[in-house]
Amino acid sequence: MPAFMWLHGGGMISGGIDVDRPVCERYALDLDCTVASGQYRLAPEDPYPAGVEDWYAALVWAARHAGELGIDARRVAMGGESAGAGLAAATALLARDRKGPELVFQALTHPMLDDRNNTPSARAFQDIPSWSRQHNDSAWKAVIRTESRQPGRGAVRRARPRRRPLRSSARPDPGRRTRRSRLQPLMKHDCRRRAAGRPGVSRATTYETR
Repeated sequence: MPAFMWLHGGGMISGGIDVDRPVCERYALDLDCTVASGQYRLAPEDPYPAGVEDWYAALVWAARHAGELGIDARRVAMGGESAGAGLAAATALLARDRKGPELVFQALTHPMLDDRNNTPSARAFQDIPSWSRQHNDSAWKAVIRTESRQPGRGAVRRARPRRRPLRSSARPDPGRRTRRSRLQPLMKHDCRRRAAGRPGVSRATTYETR
């Protein structure tokens, strides 16, 4: 069965796995696939690259345990909303660079991609109560601390495209769209459709991926 890995939103500073449970169940039923979502580390306590590393570790773990999970490791897609979409794009770049598991598709819903915060949409929607331009700027500052305060400055500088996927000059091929993990838990929403006209069956299983 194909698998879809879903990353929750929240500006990379908030959010959690339970909020998106209905979304995951809907995707599982509509797409007839297994959907996996997980809680990644959040800024400011855990700035970049914590979230990206967590999801890359989850991708590798899922590929290695494909038989146990009942999924086809050759048909794994990844997507998310807002911050989750940005992390999905960054994880795809990381998987490409490390020659890790290949993704067959990315579904990026209004992704959080660029810390410059000066796109037309950022300027047009400055005062949205739920997530204003100021909120976005504050979140990026929490996620991307100044390089002078981070160890391994050279490594941080080389990894910059994965911090801000929109700035990458070498994105994953369109056909693919596109170790230090404490990701817990990884929730698998395994939803199967029954015969036509009968309700679907939803089952959620929690896995520890340490």
